[in-house]
Amino acid sequence: ELIQSRQLSEATLSGDKFSVVQAIQLIDPKIDGLEVVSRSGMASAVWVNHSKAGFSPVSNLGDGTRRVLSIALALQSVKGGVLLIDEVETAIHKDAFAKFFNWLFEAARFFQVQIFATTHSLEAIDAILSVSLKQPDELVAFQLPDRDSITKDVKRFTGEILESLRFEQGLDVR
Repeated sequence: ELIQSRQLSEATLSGDKFSVVQAIQLIDPKIDGLEVVSRSGMASAVWVNHSKAGFSPVSNLGDGTRRVLSIALALQSVKGGVLLIDEVETAIHKDAFAKFFNWLFEAARFFQVQIFATTHSLEAIDAILSVSLKQPDELVAFQLPDRDSITKDVKRFTGEILESLRFEQGLDVR
């Protein structure tokens, strides 16, 4: 909670809080805003202003919303750098993938952040490809060999090749 409070405070001061709010509104459009709140005057926490529920701590939100908030805060805090995301789709409902990945691509461009993300989800890969087709040169995928594989070669696929393998040839590219 302390890290998120600091990250949201930094986003507010730099004028980038809108991007964080925009990201969580993809998951819950009834979220009107985010605030750093300290009830005791000592420790602070991130709270949401929800049009139906009013103010409540982030801990009361669902896993998907908390995950998107965490990614959004991390993304804006590493402007001009690199963000590593393990299992990028975790806790995010597959119906929200397209909106989320579109936001992630746009926010990464805006903040000039290079993202390295892992996934085993074919649905996530399809969603990533569908939003990156506008600029397929911004996407590169790597396939690591199985542990038991005789060859230890890592395969590199450009966005265009990955798109062809997945959508034209129907291959499972996980």
